[in-house]
Amino acid sequence: SSPSARVHRRRSTLVSPPTTPRCCRHGLLIDACSVHGLMRSRQMTARSALDEVTDTSAFDRSPSTFRSSVSRDGRFPAVVGRYHLYISYACPLASRCLAFLKLKGLDHAIGVTVVKPIFERTKESDEHRGWVFPAAADEELGAEPDPLNGARSVRELYEIASSNYAGKPTVPVLWDKQLKTVVNNESSEIIRMLNAEFNGIARNPRLDLYPAHLWASIDEANELVYDAINNDVYKCGFAKKKDDRVLVTDLGSLTSIHDRARELFYYLKGAQVDYGEEHSKACGHNRFGRIYHIGHYPVRYEHNLVHFVGHSAGAQVVRVLHHMFTDKRDGSCELEYRIRAPKLG
Repeated sequence: SSPSARVHRRRSTLVSPPTTPRCCRHGLLIDACSVHGLMRSRQMTARSALDEVTDTSAFDRSPSTFRSSVSRDGRFPAVVGRYHLYISYACPLASRCLAFLKLKGLDHAIGVTVVKPIFERTKESDEHRGWVFPAAADEELGAEPDPLNGARSVRELYEIASSNYAGKPTVPVLWDKQLKTVVNNESSEIIRMLNAEFNGIARNPRLDLYPAHLWASIDEANELVYDAINNDVYKCGFAKKKDDRVLVTDLGSLTSIHDRARELFYYLKGAQVDYGEEHSKACGHNRFGRIYHIGHYPVRYEHNLVHFVGHSAGAQVVRVLHHMFTDKRDGSCELEYRIRAPKLG
């Protein structure tokens, strides 16, 4: 079967969503048609990542809610000009979608809009903070107003797609301009669609970032990066108390995967660029220090900056990731945000 139709055993296990919800390790998999029934649950009423922090400062991430799929002959056909991608440069999961779009040569077929890099108030009527659009193109470097719907925030996009939406308005968002709805907001599924379903209009259709013979290695690398690196950083970032044990616990978790990260070193640094490498770069070293060490997304307390300095410089796995992706010969550079986020709690 094709990569986009393959059932994966790990996180975000389906690209083509089932007709009924199914359970997986990281939560419920649902499509847009089933979202309203699930909104009644506690997990799906969270309005931002801050609402997913438990009383013990554990980070209980809710599943993505829009899980439809672009296909050649389905409800969402792969055609030029129909879709738009909303991202934040501050979100590693959204950034990897942009990387796939560029690598596959789809920038002529799918538009991209970038939101502001820090959480701000999304409405005057409540205290919710999330991703917002600048009011003018010159307000924020790299960000731009919503060109399609005039939305002031990503939250408004979700409410256009579903007037009763009560979940977490996240990026990335793959938007259908024709139906004015969110096709999918799960990054792992969006990148698989970009890799396999748009080849008929892609400039680089032969580039396969998820080759069948590397499925097992890629999936293992993705789980390692997501579960033990990316998610643990979130847990530390959203810790509610200054002396919370979650900071120490999750730093220990990061360090404990050092040996396996070393084993995957040569695969990730190999000659072939693929899904696993892009995931590791976007969700690992490239964003680890630049987002949390600088402290811009989002910072609950001043003390977190101190923890993240130690986190970034001290954990062995970060040193491994540094050597994986530091290559002065390629002349690459990256914009680093040097702004401070407001305290969110």
